[in-house]
Amino acid sequence: MPNDLGDLIKSEVDRAEATMKAARERGQAVLTASGALVTLLAGVLALALGKDAHLELSRFLVVATITALVAFVAATVLVLLIYMPSQVVAVDDEKVAEFAKANWADEGWDQQVAIVLASYLVSLRAANKSLLNRLAGAVIAEVIGIASAAVMAVSMLVQSK
Repeated sequence: MPNDLGDLIKSEVDRAEATMKAARERGQAVLTASGALVTLLAGVLALALGKDAHLELSRFLVVATITALVAFVAATVLVLLIYMPSQVVAVDDEKVAEFAKANWADEGWDQQVAIVLASYLVSLRAANKSLLNRLAGAVIAEVIGIASAAVMAVSMLVQSK
């Protein structure tokens, strides 16, 4: 694509693809942290209950614990949804090969490539919006889980006295 519009479309496609990759990488970090925090929370509960099988947990502590676990699971599910295939407009391999063979020297070829890239860009941005919304939801759920785990820890400390 020898004109500036073609270059602009290509650079926007590159940027949108980088955004998608970054969202998935950030999702992996959320997934790793949520998994570690659920494991840690389960370990703390196992230690607390293992020490005294008849440990009475306050209603507040139970609510905080359940909230933390549900939030971490929600964060995990949202991140897993990020990794589902995104619906983007893809170029049909056979059609593009036929088109290239039949029309390579035709006028307007650069325009056709720009149109294909622009369609892909529109669908890529829509997919990114969905991915970023899921990522934001996962981060919010993780923050709620962390806050609930902190409340649970404080409540356990207060209750242990």
